[in-house]
Amino acid sequence: MQPWSTAFAQEDASATQLDTIVVTAQKVSQNLQDVPISVSSVSGDALINSGTSSLEQLGQIVPSLTFRKGTTSANSALVLRGVGTISFSLAAEPSVSTVVDGIVLSRSGQAFTDLVDVERIEVLRGPQGTLFGKNASAGLLSIVSKGGTDDFEGDVQLGFNAPSEYRGRVSLAGPITENLTARVTGFYGTYDGNITNVFGGRDERVNGYEHRGGRLLLDWKAADFAKFRFITDYYEADDDCCAEVTGVSRGAVLDAELGFDNTRGEDVREVNQNLVTETHDRQWSATLQGDFNLPLDHTLTVVTGFRNWQNTEIREGDFLPRALVGTAELHDQGFVETDQYSAEIRLASDQSQTFTYQVGGFWWHSDNQQQFTRRDITCATTTLPTDPVTGGQPCNVADTVNTLFPTATSNSDVNFNNFAFFGQGTYNVTERLRFTGGVRWTRDIVEFTHIRAPGVNATTGLPATGPGVSGSPAGGTIAAGGNGTNTSTGRTSNNNFSGKAVVQFDLFEDVMLYASYTRGYKGPAFNVFFNHTAPTNSLPINKETSNSYEGGIKSRFFDNRLQVNASGFTSNTMASRRTTSFCSTVPSLPT
Repeated sequence: MQPWSTAFAQEDASATQLDTIVVTAQKVSQNLQDVPISVSSVSGDALINSGTSSLEQLGQIVPSLTFRKGTTSANSALVLRGVGTISFSLAAEPSVSTVVDGIVLSRSGQAFTDLVDVERIEVLRGPQGTLFGKNASAGLLSIVSKGGTDDFEGDVQLGFNAPSEYRGRVSLAGPITENLTARVTGFYGTYDGNITNVFGGRDERVNGYEHRGGRLLLDWKAADFAKFRFITDYYEADDDCCAEVTGVSRGAVLDAELGFDNTRGEDVREVNQNLVTETHDRQWSATLQGDFNLPLDHTLTVVTGFRNWQNTEIREGDFLPRALVGTAELHDQGFVETDQYSAEIRLASDQSQTFTYQVGGFWWHSDNQQQFTRRDITCATTTLPTDPVTGGQPCNVADTVNTLFPTATSNSDVNFNNFAFFGQGTYNVTERLRFTGGVRWTRDIVEFTHIRAPGVNATTGLPATGPGVSGSPAGGTIAAGGNGTNTSTGRTSNNNFSGKAVVQFDLFEDVMLYASYTRGYKGPAFNVFFNHTAPTNSLPINKETSNSYEGGIKSRFFDNRLQVNASGFTSNTMASRRTTSFCSTVPSLPT
């Protein structure tokens, strides 16, 4: 069982009573204690006080949320209740969805930016497909931004962590005209890193970062009829991360090549690498939301957005200072660009009535391009003498006869289209008993084109293979059932119904019990990556569905001085054949 942490509910540490926490976990404003979902709501102040500057650190203060760090942001992921997706494929999406001001992010890597101007983060556990759509089969994170203010205010934050991490942020908010307010923010952060690269006798700090960016938010109230919010932001990240440390012996020769004691396990803080692993992110977005007051106290909400994300990956793959006889050098460089467009329209009824509901439609599209190049250096013999210090036999890179330079480049283009209609309603049978039901119809279309010729020797153009550089074209060899061309294509589509059923009962005034069944859905995918070869890997990864049963209590005692929220759940995922892109585990344990 998982108790609710009162630290998130308390705005003023000296207050004797807990404040009411308002969330939009069901896309309408509600008291957290009335929402029949396992939700953690973390305020922006709580993030600052805990030193949480990105989603990578959020798991330290939110139970059952973990972060899986990859070599780059593109290969990192969030995991909820032990369920998540770790995939190198451009045509596979996360199981834990991230929503920023109503916009669903296309890829996990887009979410790992600095947290700026956050009013709160809501962590919703379990499938959330009814209201939030596909790829929230394990849950989702909803990030809500601070808005403009009616009075001028400014905020300056400066931070320093020994030995060499600095952060700064400046934010201004206030009115522009009578009905127009704004918030503008700029930020910068830098860190030298916690690993020393001793290559070439240097002591270069790596695993650091340099982040910078800014954002603008405008809130406009059009009398009593409507209100609008516009947000645009820009973010850059240059990280020399993450250098992979060798903590065990790789044999006498390779250990000597490294030049330091690499058998200290987690205590190793040195590397000796001739290529520094780096990640470069560029991202900008624009979001427009309009809320319109309609007759009978209905509210019409329209949310549209565009996001562009560019990720460059430079990776050291052999973790050595040079290529040796029998031990190849492997270097990678990749570039991913994603453009996504989305629009949602929904109608919500008066939430004070006996029967409340909301219905809506959703459209989402993303274009994804990737170029990836792998470069090897290999040699079976060398014209250079054996190194008397290490005993290694270095490849002679000037000798293009005995030394090979296998390389290949792939180009991938993946398109996602998603359409959905949804509805959810709650009927108050009595003042204490409520039933909620919802359903969502989703249509997914995924298609890709992947181009990659067989590996060649970079110096001669003749066929050559090496570690991770195969001699097969993207279309696969004819002998293996492929078409023998350098191009592979695929297209798949799927229709799905997901939904939920919930019963709530107020045992006492401040004690609510609930039980729910939710059906989650994760859309189809493809294994599209550098070494993708048809026909085997061009078969689609079919949809995933999950059934989750949850029961919980939300309660406050002693005149709102003590809050105890707890939930238990059991969940199972039904994945179709060819799920090799996914590394998911589904526990049947209480959180």
